[in-house]
Amino acid sequence: MDRSEAALIIVPIVLIVLGLRVWMSTRARKLRVERMWVGPAIFVFILAISIYDQPPPPGVLSWTVLAIAGALGVFIGFYRGRMVRISIDMETHALTSQQSPWGMLIFLGLIGARYGIRFGLNGAHEFDGIPVSIILDGLTAFYGGSVIGMRYEMWQRAQKLLSDAQAAKAHGEAVPAELSQDRA
Repeated sequence: MDRSEAALIIVPIVLIVLGLRVWMSTRARKLRVERMWVGPAIFVFILAISIYDQPPPPGVLSWTVLAIAGALGVFIGFYRGRMVRISIDMETHALTSQQSPWGMLIFLGLIGARYGIRFGLNGAHEFDGIPVSIILDGLTAFYGGSVIGMRYEMWQRAQKLLSDAQAAKAHGEAVPAELSQDRA
């Protein structure tokens, strides 16, 4: 199977999955603070196995690219996480989250750039003297950093909302039926 035939199969599948992801993100979803670490932990584990299995070329450049890509990803993810609306039901203390359209556009941009670069560099061994494996590992580290940054920022806000709601209930203060914290 050549690249064009593979693209005819893969592109519609990716578009369907992304469409479902966008559609699902427009709805409020239950947020479980105690499980927010699971996704990033799995991603870090997979990234570590990937790097262990196919280590980047030796040298400072490889690890520098990975570190910078990961740090930039955390920064973008933190910003993306700030755009997520987190709400709490004051009676049950159930948290919900809802992605903003801008946050979803950032996500789609990251995915599009990653696949576009991967598709464009396919078959090449170097790009401007940088091995393609470093570029692809950097893109993976960037995406992983964005997941970690987003979840961390959301976790911070969810913890604050939950503790404020519990404190208000303990003090018998009058609070609205639903409290949300937006930072966009």
